Amino acid sequence: TIETLGKGVLDVRFSHRFGTINDGAYQFFGLDNATTRIGFDYGITNYLMAGIGRSDFQKTFDAFFKIKLLRNSTGKRNMPVTVSYVPTIAVRTLHWEDPSRKNYFSSRLAYTQQLIIARKFSANTSLQIMPTFIHRNIAPLATDPNDIWAIGIGGRQKITKRISFNAEYYYQLPG
Repeated sequence: TIETLGKGVLDVRFSHRFGTINDGAYQFFGLDNATTRIGFDYGITNYLMAGIGRSDFQKTFDAFFKIKLLRNSTGKRNMPVTVSYVPTIAVRTLHWEDPSRKNYFSSRLAYTQQLIIARKFSANTSLQIMPTFIHRNIAPLATDPNDIWAIGIGGRQKITKRISFNAEYYYQLPG
């Protein structure tokens, strides 16, 4: 999301992301291969926040900040979109697959750069697009790229005051 926490606000999150639905009943439609993350996000100002967290996926620790660069507004300063920038660093802490070879701490690191460009069309409808760049110092396989470009799209449609339908999809760009 493009939103940042307010100044002085601490948000503790327990996230649960399901696996793919198309694995069928054997993987209980994504529930068997879910991942969890606990995170602590803090609003430094109303436009800047930082966070740290830990996920069970590859025993990963992460840190990020998010800064709101532009804000959707009307009137004298008409701005059709809100833009946030989110750089992230992550470190995988799984045991080395081959502990007998020379392993470097830097091999565990991955970096993400993301722009989140969003527009609120009404009180109930908003859409966003997220160009994303990922760099892994070591890719899982020699044939895998270290650099990945992707584009995401997401949206929210409020159904009631407390219920909304949210969706997002990412597409890895060829290259």
